[in-house]
Amino acid sequence: MSPEQRSTDVISRRAFWAPDVFEEELAKVFRKSWLFVAHESEIEQPGDYVTRRMANEPVIVVRDEQGGVRVFLNTCPHRGAQLCRADLGNTSHFRCSYHGWTFSNKGELRGVPELRTVYPDDFDRKRHGLFAAARVSSFAGLIFATFDPDAPSLEEFLGDVGWYLQAYFGKAPLEVVGPPTRGILHSNWKVGAENYGGDGYHVTTTHHSPIQLGMFGNPEDYAKLGPLATGHSAFCVDAGNGHLLRIQKLPIEFDKPVFLGYPQELWGSFAARLSDEQLNANSGVAVAHGNVFPNLSFLEGIGSAEPGSLPVSILHLRQWQPVSADKTELTMWSLVPKDAPAAWQRESHQALIRGLGFGGIFETDDFENWTGMAETNRGELAWQRELVYEAVPPAPPLDTAWPGTVYGVDHSEVSILALYRKWHELMRG
Repeated sequence: MSPEQRSTDVISRRAFWAPDVFEEELAKVFRKSWLFVAHESEIEQPGDYVTRRMANEPVIVVRDEQGGVRVFLNTCPHRGAQLCRADLGNTSHFRCSYHGWTFSNKGELRGVPELRTVYPDDFDRKRHGLFAAARVSSFAGLIFATFDPDAPSLEEFLGDVGWYLQAYFGKAPLEVVGPPTRGILHSNWKVGAENYGGDGYHVTTTHHSPIQLGMFGNPEDYAKLGPLATGHSAFCVDAGNGHLLRIQKLPIEFDKPVFLGYPQELWGSFAARLSDEQLNANSGVAVAHGNVFPNLSFLEGIGSAEPGSLPVSILHLRQWQPVSADKTELTMWSLVPKDAPAAWQRESHQALIRGLGFGGIFETDDFENWTGMAETNRGELAWQRELVYEAVPPAPPLDTAWPGTVYGVDHSEVSILALYRKWHELMRG
């Protein structure tokens, strides 16, 4: 990549740590993008709801009585009180605890205490419904919403990354295991988004100990799966619109599609839902991780539930909710195929908690680095030096049927730069 293609604004430390930049990106990036709010399995029945955040706005995600999915600001129009205090539940109506205004799960104002004595005769309840997201849509079981009425369709926004989401999240009916976990990370949201989106470079240094402890299983066991493959086994993908992925496959030549870590009785149904190229993107994957712009990360990979156990597949979503320039609310979901045996589901969930949960061996490694970055970038002297994003592939992209721009490399910053180019484009309007 030539110097002309890089922007000092994109790699400036101020882009991460300056409070005024943070406030600007809430308006220009988050309020103009489609944001993930829930998985369909969390609100399967009419009346099911969860409370979430869209950037720094608390919202209610609810399936109404007719089965439609709606997203409302979690605030009463009357005095602005918090409308729903529970994390999840089922209800046909939401009643404000302050003055008792009551709303249907379609957002309509239905009840006003002492309406005839307190308010004038021409009081119009239709004018005082809940503040709704401009648009709500689903893709591969993932529910997104946007505050921007002029936003493109969700499919257009996702673009090429939709193909990969379908490959990993659309190969089986999925369900979330328990409610998601939430915690505060004292770092900027973009640090996590770029890491999960395409940073394979940090793994051998940051995660040296868990690799040595066998968190990915025994390499000798994998060698028994088949002969060594020729060609590329690792890929970095610029999926357009700021979306990015990194895919790492075992360097094994399989004679049929192999869904590592999943029960073999499910492989046939997985394959039936995927195209030939999506099968190829799944087969033999050790880890595939990416980030849907701006702040939804995903990971499918293999891990072990306990020391010495055989690796199982894990499927994981996490969202980096911005709170301030150096504070992020991190929400994490564990997903499993609905048809998988219950014992396997528990083992997969346990493997995820052990490796990637808030107390997991990988997360404690990452959090130490990320919180340290926030601590050492508080002052403007540090901001005078730009961050280094110059690890771009020496070779051109691959000629492949996979969507997006695909590079046959394991460690590169080329897709991470694509994330920041999109961020920069929106920030400049």
